Amino acid sequence: MKMQLNKLLLVPAMVLSVLFLCLLTLVIQVNYSDNIPVERALNAEEPFNIYPHLRNLDVNQLKETFPFQIYLDSAHWTDIKEINAVLCAMDSSYPNNEMGNQEVLSIALTEKLEAHLSKSFEGYQPDSLIRILQWAERFNNYAAIDEIHSPLFEVVYTYWFNSISNALRENAEKNYAIKYDYKFRYIAERLREKQFSTPVKGTYIEKTIYRLIDKNWAYLFNKFWYATSVLYKLVIFSLVAILIFPYIYILKMKQK
Repeated sequence: MKMQLNKLLLVPAMVLSVLFLCLLTLVIQVNYSDNIPVERALNAEEPFNIYPHLRNLDVNQLKETFPFQIYLDSAHWTDIKEINAVLCAMDSSYPNNEMGNQEVLSIALTEKLEAHLSKSFEGYQPDSLIRILQWAERFNNYAAIDEIHSPLFEVVYTYWFNSISNALRENAEKNYAIKYDYKFRYIAERLREKQFSTPVKGTYIEKTIYRLIDKNWAYLFNKFWYATSVLYKLVIFSLVAILIFPYIYILKMKQK
C-alpha cells in the first residue's frame, strides 16, 4: 500500500520537477549583458547643403518630389542643428508653407528613415533599438523648447517610440525568453517611463522571475517571509516537498 502511495505521489512530483527545470533553463538562457550603448554626441561636421536639391521643386508636390533618399544618405539627420538648417532652407525656398515643410521633413525622419534603417529591425537587435531610442527621445525635449517646430518634433518622437514598442512586442512573440534579457527590460522600462505600451506586463510570476535573474535572494526571502500569509507559506513548503520527493524516492530505491 505504501509503495503504491509513493508511486502515486511520484507523478505530480515529476511534473513539478520538469516545470522547475524548464524555469531554470529559461533563467540560464537569459542574456545578462548590461553594456548599454553610449549615447552618441551631436555631429560637429560641416552641415549638408540641401539648397541645390530644392531647386525647381513644385511646392504643391513637395511630398512626392522631395529628395528623401539624398537627404537620408548625405545629411546628418541625427543632429538637431542640421535638422533646423534644413527647415530654414525649406522655409526660405518655400515661404508661407512652414507647416507643409515640417510635414515633409517629418515623413523623411519617420517612415522614410525607418525604411532606410530596416536592417536595424531585422531580428532582435537591442543595441540598435537603444540607439534609436536615445536619438528619438531628444525630440521630446526639442518640442518643449521650440514651439514653432514642436509639431515636427512631437511626430518624430511619438512615431519612433511606437515603432520601438512594436519591435519589442514582435520579438517577444517570436521568442518569449528574451522578455527577461537585461537590455529588453531596459528598453521596456524606458518606454513605460514615457507612457508607451510595453510587452512586459509585470505580473507577480514575471516579477519573481526577474528577481531570480537578478539573483536578488534577500528581496525574495523577505518578500516570502514577511509579506505572505501562513497558508501561502504552507503551500510553498508543500510544493517544495513534492518537488524533492522524486529524488529522495529514487535515492532510496537505489540504496535497496
